[in-house]
This record gives sequence, structure tokens and C-alpha cells, in this order.
Amino acid sequence: MSVGLLLVTLLLGHPDLDEGRVAFSSMKYRAAVPALTRVTQDAAASEAEVQEALTLLARSQLALKAPDAAQAAFEALLRRAPMAEEPTGSPALRALFQQAKAAVFPAGTVRLARKESGEDTLLVEVVNPWRLPLVATWHQVRPTESARVIALQGTQVVASLPAGSAGFLELTKEGQVMAALGSRAEPLSGPPAPVSDAPRVEAAPTLAPTAPPPVLATPPPPPPAAAPGRKIAGWTLIGVGIASAATGAGVIAWGSDDRRRGDGWPFTVTDLTESEQLKTSGDTKIAAGGIVGGVGLTSIVIGTILLLTD
Repeated sequence: MSVGLLLVTLLLGHPDLDEGRVAFSSMKYRAAVPALTRVTQDAAASEAEVQEALTLLARSQLALKAPDAAQAAFEALLRRAPMAEEPTGSPALRALFQQAKAAVFPAGTVRLARKESGEDTLLVEVVNPWRLPLVATWHQVRPTESARVIALQGTQVVASLPAGSAGFLELTKEGQVMAALGSRAEPLSGPPAPVSDAPRVEAAPTLAPTAPPPVLATPPPPPPAAAPGRKIAGWTLIGVGIASAATGAGVIAWGSDDRRRGDGWPFTVTDLTESEQLKTSGDTKIAAGGIVGGVGLTSIVIGTILLLTD
């Protein structure tokens, strides 16, 4: 299953993002910028691809001595992913990321958004880009019921809403309310409380005429299923195998280049962290390319056997 997912990812990856990755890894930043920009403007690109393209675009712009463009790329990234982690790299890169965060989210920003859930469950997404130490508290509207603290689960708050309950959620930092969902005037409510004292009225049964059972027609026998031709299966496996083998070879070459540049520090790259990332990336790509190439060769062998034994 994992090999199949890897093969699909390699074959269906965004071509502009692949081009941008290769250009960035080769320190050809001017060539990387237009390719990565096309990814950010492509409506068909996935969210993960756009976020990766924006991160690489910011790094490329900073390398080209364009800090304003780099900050703009980080701002676009944070609008899509408010909880994005600070990137590793030079102090200048981290400082630009912090400036972009301050431009998008003023200091102390905390936002809450209720997500779809069951009627008896409160599910809230917490946007906390400055990663403030927060305490979530559920306040009951009824004065006879005390407030209760709810544990934050990553970037979510999950609380049960018993039948008949009503209240509001507050997130505080050192006693100061940073964000709230609902209020005492407009509380959030759980499912209605069961009504046990209402009189039960039973309706009189309605007699319907008994209809005769339907006549079941004997269905015609299904047509015989056509067996797939061995030749078609054989040629298909050979075609897929050739594509997989070529893809695997390309990924191995890509990984070998990353490994070479990572081992060449400080002559090929100036940043030690980037060197380690290139080594890790290169080893991963070489291993993945070997797996994909092996799958391709196996597919070619099976397809050839099917053609020869037809």
C-alpha cells in the first residue's frame, strides 16, 4: 500500500513544484521563483503543495536579496496556515517570518471557530499563532453550576454538552480573556432536556387492507462475464513497469545530487542545517527511487510472462 501511494505521489506531483524544488536545491533561485509562483497561483494545486511552494519562494527571495518579497510570501503562507512553524535557517530568515506573522496577526491574537460535531459535543478550532499559554474554561449560564476547565488538545477544544446545558467558552492567559465563543447573553446550548412529565397520547391503530403479495418475476440469467485478455494485461503491466522504472531512476539521480551537495558542505552549501537536510532528503529519495524502480522491473517481468504464456 505504501509503495503504491509513493508511486502515485511521484507520478502525479505538481510539475512546477518539482521544477522549483530542483532549482532551489541547486541554488538557482532566479529559476526557482517563477516555477514556485505558478504553483501558488494554480487553483488545481493542493493545499500542501501551495504551502511548500510559498515557503521555498520566501527562502528564494531572501537569497536574491529581496526581503520584502520574502516577507510577502511568508504572509501569504500564514494566511493559509496560521499555525505554521517558524522555519529553520539563518537569523534573517526567522526574523522575516516573525515580521510577517506580526503583520498578519497582531501580538496576542487568538481566534476561535466552532466546527461541525454532534449535538452533544462542542468542537472548537483554536488559532493561536503566537502560541500563548492558554486556559480553556466552560462557564455554565445557571448560577448553581460551577465553571470547569477543559484541556486543550493541540489546536482544538473538545467538550461535552449534556442535555439541557447552556454556557459559553473562554480562553484566558493569566486571567485575561483572550477569546470567547458564546456569552452569558447568547449561550451555546446542548441538546434539549428530555421531557418526562408530558402526557402520552396513543393514536388509534389504522387498519389497512391487506394487499396480495407481489408476483416475483424470475430474473433472466446474467450474461457471461468476459474474461480480460492476457495480452492487454501483459502490455499494460509492461507500460506501467517502464514508467515506474524510469521514475525510480530519476528519483535516485535526484537523491544522489542532494546527497552530493549535502556532503560538499561548506563548498556546495553555506548553511550546515541545509546540508543535513539535503543529506536526509537525498537518502530518502534514493531509497524511494529504488523501491519504485524495483516495482517497475517486477511489473515488466510479470507482463512479459503473461505475453509469453498467452
